Amino acid sequence: MLRRLLMVMVSVMVVTALSPDAFSAEDISKELQDWVRRLKRGNRTETRCEAALMLGYIGDRSVLSDMAESFGYHPPEFGASIAEALGRLGGPRALRVMLTLLRNRYHLQAWNGEPLRQLGEAVGRIDHKEKKHYQFMRNRYETGCEYSEGKREPEMLFCMAWYGDDEAVAALVNMMKTGNPARQHLVAERLGEIGNKKADEEMCMLVDYSEDQKLRKICAISLGRRKAKLAVESLLDAVANKLELEASQALGMIGDKEAIPELKPLLLHKSDAVKLNAAFALARLGDRSGVEFARGQLGSKDKLVKAKAAAALVAAGEEDGAAKLKEAWAPLDAKERYWFIVDNLSGDAWAAPFLKDLAANDKYPGTREAAKAALEKVNK
Repeated sequence: MLRRLLMVMVSVMVVTALSPDAFSAEDISKELQDWVRRLKRGNRTETRCEAALMLGYIGDRSVLSDMAESFGYHPPEFGASIAEALGRLGGPRALRVMLTLLRNRYHLQAWNGEPLRQLGEAVGRIDHKEKKHYQFMRNRYETGCEYSEGKREPEMLFCMAWYGDDEAVAALVNMMKTGNPARQHLVAERLGEIGNKKADEEMCMLVDYSEDQKLRKICAISLGRRKAKLAVESLLDAVANKLELEASQALGMIGDKEAIPELKPLLLHKSDAVKLNAAFALARLGDRSGVEFARGQLGSKDKLVKAKAAAALVAAGEEDGAAKLKEAWAPLDAKERYWFIVDNLSGDAWAAPFLKDLAANDKYPGTREAAKAALEKVNK
């Protein structure tokens, strides 16, 4: 009964305010319908979770009502995926859905732990720049609500970190160092998105000394996404300490030419993945040593390998690079496009023409927004 009431309340609120995206570079209605069908009728929870997240990356807000209704149809744990997807979908209507749920905590009594954490984080992800709802979320973090018996709601910690709260960031940094492995990995990944200099310093320490190889890898990539110059020394050491793949990627993202002498030997590595990362990183740093290897990877059956090889050609100034990258881009789904922009194009001047084209013409609204954000970093 409560779930049905929740579904009606949220769906009515959303439907009254919905309008499809104005820009439609390419018809994606059939793809949207397919993901919505999986969201609502998938036979497995994993299928429904995947559909929710993909809709978030696609970024077409015309499906917001379908996503909001799913809060009522599925058990609370499924809400974690929908909440994250709404956070990535963004916009005032998605924010309104989540604030409605948080203000009517009666309907979310079973929402504890991860679902509630994701709901709070989604609010912070959307609202952290304008901070219109900062005080409401701070009150929830500090004093909870009647259903938490007036106790602090630690699930709101990630939300407050998005808002830049020093106490929350410090708590996450401590969690990254001492929490259970799964939570350590999640925090390290999020801190790469949220960004904080103190967190960067701690991630450098983990790259240097952690015995958890997965955590070291995540920290390396997060530091690259942050373009953290202070991480260069740690990443250079990591190249020779079992982190060749991730450290070479991160060094290319940061863009410090000091890395060139350490990256060149990786072109002789036994792993093609490491060689491609090194070739791409070198191209981003203005060194063409890996161009021929990258060109040889254009025939790969792995679509992400092909796209990275093409991006390396663009970075190296090859005449056919842009055409090759456009060709390699077509098979990528919305999630792959988002993370490819974040990890391989964001903030790089050589990528600006391609990013401008994506911002204007990509078929996915979410990709267009990601390209615009990446362009802003180029212009800083």
